[in-house]
Amino acid sequence: MASKKNYRILVILIIIIIAAVISGILFYLWGGTPFRKDLRRFSQSSYDSVFLSMHSTAGFTQEDFADYHGLNTLLSSYEIQSMDELNHYFQNIFSSGNPVNHVFLLLDPDLIRNTCNREDSKWDKALQDGLFSYVSAHPDVNFEIMLPYPSLNYWLGLEPTVLEDILSAYHTFIEDAYIYANIRTFFMGFENWMLINPDNYISDFVTNADITKKIFLTCFCDGGNQITPVNEPILFNMLRELVARERYTPTVYPDLSDRCLVFFGDSVTAYGESSTTIAGYVTGFTDALTYNYSVGGSAASTESTDIKDFPNILSEFFEEYCTEENGACRFSPEDTDLSDKKLYFILNYGLNDYFRGAAVENPKDPYDITTYTGGLRSCLEECMTRFPDAEFIIMTPTFTEYFSYGADHNSDIGGSLIDYVDAAKALAEELNIYCIDNYRDLKIDESNIWDFTADGCHPNEEGRIMIARQLIELLDKL
Repeated sequence: MASKKNYRILVILIIIIIAAVISGILFYLWGGTPFRKDLRRFSQSSYDSVFLSMHSTAGFTQEDFADYHGLNTLLSSYEIQSMDELNHYFQNIFSSGNPVNHVFLLLDPDLIRNTCNREDSKWDKALQDGLFSYVSAHPDVNFEIMLPYPSLNYWLGLEPTVLEDILSAYHTFIEDAYIYANIRTFFMGFENWMLINPDNYISDFVTNADITKKIFLTCFCDGGNQITPVNEPILFNMLRELVARERYTPTVYPDLSDRCLVFFGDSVTAYGESSTTIAGYVTGFTDALTYNYSVGGSAASTESTDIKDFPNILSEFFEEYCTEENGACRFSPEDTDLSDKKLYFILNYGLNDYFRGAAVENPKDPYDITTYTGGLRSCLEECMTRFPDAEFIIMTPTFTEYFSYGADHNSDIGGSLIDYVDAAKALAEELNIYCIDNYRDLKIDESNIWDFTADGCHPNEEGRIMIARQLIELLDKL
């Protein structure tokens, strides 16, 4: 009896062990971990390209890859931690039967080196046996590889020797990758405009959606900021110099968290709600609360109630965002309580008035809204009446390459660009309000206009930073 009992126990134990092994295998293959779930997606989905990342893919979208590349791209949702994990993705991708033609990859060489105990020989072997083996095995697949672009605060939190160690890892990877014809490597991490605004970042390695899209467009679409052994020293030195400058002589901005700034203007101050607008930089640098009602293509003058020009924009502003209380006007966007903040109105018009050939003024009617100063004067005085405790700042139009650098007259009644600049300054003096002369004070001219504009007119990120700093300097004095 004992023998039969022992036999049954042995059989039960064997069954339990087999079941445990099978369960373990199934869990390994189809387990519920984020890593395994993601691998399963890459095994079962249909696609012709992939985007894999060692940091969060937040902000990158399948729609952008489809719209700008015409590719059905599957994005990883798991943050890949090592070359071993990346290899599992490649195994699933290239055995899935999908006709893959592009592999987009946000690769962190330093993170890979950490998983190799920072031993150069192990790190080199991991890359050669991993990523580069797949690159060699699939010469018809384009590997578009982006290096990380962490925030300035991240770099400042590291010892200088650690920064150099990380850049050394980037350097080694770039040199190794350069020999493969089907690899292109990109680096955005030296861009001053991106690193210096903390509001561009959600975390040290993750930018907000607007910045992420710009990175996507710049690198993966336009091929910009491609890094090679030739330009690498220049770009890395730009990063080193920025970090060193901010480490030893940091830029200090005033705390303007007690201010609320309301922007009206054209495309110079527009750019939606992005953190790289002029308003966005002011908020990022000073914590001022900003509301941007600028509209691209708008002017201070208007000839129709149907056109999105300042007089009509202001009417909508009063109707939608302002309430009357005890005979006074209160700005209350989304029912936000702004009672503890000083209110400022920032006006930036003139370029489109000049481009259209609108009259600078009407000597017979100073409130003629079909003229530049008439539109500004009418709107300003209405705002000043409704908000007697607010401050008002006019910014003059900026220098432009258009129309012979602003020298042409675009109609029989219009003037040259400098006429609108001087009219804005004169109106500010007349109404006893503040004026920033962006035309002269920014020092932009024919020799450097392409350093600060995207198209000879609209300021690029560096140009918008300059304007934001001009405004912050005035606000600090006030």
